[in-house]
Amino acid sequence: MTDDRDREHLDIDYYPGAWGPTIRIAAQDRAGLLAFKRVLLEAARTEGYQRDLLSTLNIRAVGIDSLLVKTISSGQDPPMSLRRLPDAKTTAFEWRLSSNNWEVQAELVDGLLAQDLPGHQYLTEEGVDDALIVVAFRES
Repeated sequence: MTDDRDREHLDIDYYPGAWGPTIRIAAQDRAGLLAFKRVLLEAARTEGYQRDLLSTLNIRAVGIDSLLVKTISSGQDPPMSLRRLPDAKTTAFEWRLSSNNWEVQAELVDGLLAQDLPGHQYLTEEGVDDALIVVAFRES
């Protein structure tokens, strides 16, 4: 028997991509993508939200030890929303956005859900953030 956490599975890989360091968050079914969207919405709706995505969801991670999702005060969004933390022993990132911008991220995920076809969406900016975050839906 399969429980909800099995259906809400995500794969997260950190690797040197074509456009620089990349964190790929991959969902093969709607349940996994919806679970990721719920985290983004929780960050949008919870003042002071701070959770490690890798310990929040059912995730298989390769090349990354931590991805901290953090809500900051509105109007305080830094130009760089994703930064690599300087601990040389681990590969850890902090992703910081205001509530409004977490809502925007959730809306980008909605675009993948609405099409219900294989596709991907970038959630950070090349050349600005320490890595690109790309969420992939039903892509192998």
